[in-house]
Amino acid sequence: PLYSAQVFVKGWRVRAATSPTPDVELCLDAFPHSRSLQHLMRDAGFLARVERLEVLSMCAAWEWRALLARVPALRRLVLDGHPERAVFRALAEPQDADADAGADGTASASDDGALPVPALAEIVLDKARFDCFHETGEPVYLEEMVDFLVARGDHGEPVQSLVLTNCANVNEDVVQRLREVVVSVEWDGVRRHECSVQAQAAAHYWEDIIDDEDMYSEEDDG
Repeated sequence: PLYSAQVFVKGWRVRAATSPTPDVELCLDAFPHSRSLQHLMRDAGFLARVERLEVLSMCAAWEWRALLARVPALRRLVLDGHPERAVFRALAEPQDADADAGADGTASASDDGALPVPALAEIVLDKARFDCFHETGEPVYLEEMVDFLVARGDHGEPVQSLVLTNCANVNEDVVQRLREVVVSVEWDGVRRHECSVQAQAAAHYWEDIIDDEDMYSEEDDG
């Protein structure tokens, strides 16, 4: 069942899919480094002509390089749920022909050292969680996203469109920063603040400390 799977993948062989039924559908319920899963990804020739891919990942340690190596024609990538930064690194790191070779010994990337999915033009982030400053104090997630977008542009394979839907901790500053490196950034305007339970507890703790200090200061002034 879907709720127990680590990765759920849907693929269409046309970028602008008009049919809700995908051409390829996988529900992968296996440990990310299991031998059976590695064999499946190495022999996944059925992904070769997929231009639109939707991925629901429930596993931070997923082998993104292996998946991206199997979809060389990919033009639109939809990431449903919070994508870990490992996704960005995989999209910005050159392919290793030996490491990503298929069962017949040939690599999916056209050249050793080329970036994966060279035709990738659009990324949709749905329900991603950007930086909560109570946790990081600085835009770590945002800047790593910017770094990967810049890296693709430097390789001559820029992402042309970035779409943000139902994302947390997004505001005008985040959108403006992304527009510095992407031609088109669409944001649905959703404003939702979300932090970890630990970060929220720490924030409330310091707010209480500040309120107490203000109260004592007022009493001293009186």
